Amino acid sequence: MIKCLLVSIAFVFSSKLLAESYFLMASVVDPESSPQPTFIALGKGSRLYHYPARQSLIPVDTGTYRLRHVDFGTVSMGRAIYFRSDKLKFEALEDSIVYVGLLVVDKGIEEASVNVVFDPRLLEWACENNPEILKRMPVTFVEDGIAVKEIKVDC
Repeated sequence: MIKCLLVSIAFVFSSKLLAESYFLMASVVDPESSPQPTFIALGKGSRLYHYPARQSLIPVDTGTYRLRHVDFGTVSMGRAIYFRSDKLKFEALEDSIVYVGLLVVDKGIEEASVNVVFDPRLLEWACENNPEILKRMPVTFVEDGIAVKEIKVDC
């Protein structure tokens, strides 16, 4: 009985270590001749995580993330545009690549905004940099927190 319990605990623990979650996202400013973002800052609970703005395939732990700000320059030196909208919330699913989209930042005159748009370049960038991950896992498209479509990307 005890051996069986220990094997079950070990299996659950090791399977959690092997779980993979990714966001497929990047950020740009329109027009692209403008200074471009260097980092995307995502918040999960009270934690803040910075990812390169053009990385496209971002490894994350499962859970809910919110877009907090976009940096221009280094994380510690530079300027940031902050966002306070709950619309910019993304759910990382276990063993999944969740397509978030291209975050297009509009600096605006009085207030900055961001639009999340579908852009096939994200899939191209991910194929160029991480074809082995896309070969292993499908890309999941999510709408209002519900997985609506899953596609297998052939790089």
